[in-house]
Amino acid sequence: PVERAYSHYWHEVRKGREKLSFEEAIAQENQRLYGEQEKLIHRESFFSFNHARHAYLTRGIYVRQLKRWRKFFPKEQMCVIQSDRFFRFSQGVLNEISDFLAIPSYTLGNLEIKNQFKYPPLPQVTRQKLREFFRPHNEELDQYTGINFNSDHASRQI
Repeated sequence: PVERAYSHYWHEVRKGREKLSFEEAIAQENQRLYGEQEKLIHRESFFSFNHARHAYLTRGIYVRQLKRWRKFFPKEQMCVIQSDRFFRFSQGVLNEISDFLAIPSYTLGNLEIKNQFKYPPLPQVTRQKLREFFRPHNEELDQYTGINFNSDHASRQI
């Protein structure tokens, strides 16, 4: 979630929609998103530009998202895959997904990386603060899914 948040920030900077520094943006996230989550939950057609553009940390709390999805889909219909694992072992993970969906497997062709941009490295102090911020959420995610997301075998139906 740390890398996802930082990448999201730079995406918004490139689009001209973020003028604050990364540290300022994450410090102001709660203020920017105040009341948006409730509207998203309670108004079916509501779209929050603030949430889409400035939920750098909020979107990295994956366990909250999975719990919301579980209100609508039973665990037998959900398969959670760690993106890093998919990028490293694409064909193998795709085979697992095919098995989960009970469909024939598909052989991937040449995978071309798209939408990858260079941006300044995240300062180590900020990286450590974000790791600490996400630590309890990641531990809850591991417990909720039964998956150790620091493993090369991070996928399972939940």
